[in-house]
Amino acid sequence: MKLSELVRLMEMPQYIDREMPRSEPEQLKMSVDAFEREFDLLHRYQLSPEAGAEPVTVVIGLAKDKSSALAGELYKVGERWIVHVRINLSFHDEPQASEIPGPRLQVDTVIASPSMKSRGMGFKLYESLINAGYSLFSDNTQFIGGYKLWLKIVRESVKSGYKVYVQVGYNLMRDEQGNAVVYDGSNIPFDKIWKKPGNASERQQDIIAYGTLLVATKQAIPAADKEPN
Repeated sequence: MKLSELVRLMEMPQYIDREMPRSEPEQLKMSVDAFEREFDLLHRYQLSPEAGAEPVTVVIGLAKDKSSALAGELYKVGERWIVHVRINLSFHDEPQASEIPGPRLQVDTVIASPSMKSRGMGFKLYESLINAGYSLFSDNTQFIGGYKLWLKIVRESVKSGYKVYVQVGYNLMRDEQGNAVVYDGSNIPFDKIWKKPGNASERQQDIIAYGTLLVATKQAIPAADKEPN
């Protein structure tokens, strides 16, 4: 279903619109027409309302040029429907080479509204990309926010039908039999993926990964002797 078709359904009388928050930058708002020109709709769902508020429809889109993805709330302002972008995710121009086949996206930067913390929208955005058939790679450098989000991705992997692997360089971590190790959050030592800050220039609450990537995918993993593509 296109976003414009969803909007027409939401014109039903029982829908109660509400005012958009005015504290977010104007550039984080786009019309439904602009969304459909620039993004493919991957998923939509109802965000659990905060106390005293109406439920909000969240839409998740992937840029047609695969350069970015977003999650935003759908609001009506006057006669116009607006997507208020809450999370904007950009990807590396060239994702990391890997043994994993199929389309790949590698996280570069994430810009999120502070009001979205602890509401699960970031996880839904990542999960929607994985469910759309993309192998999703973490950034080459990762801090505490990414660490927490990827641990949630790992925890939800069995229920959601994808797997998470750890990649060092071009190669996935494998066991003695040559099978790619499916990461469950505890079967690979912490210091094989992340490290705690070791100098004064790094904030003490940061956990950092350099060059070790987490990969969430539904793709089948080829034999160990296959060259990365």
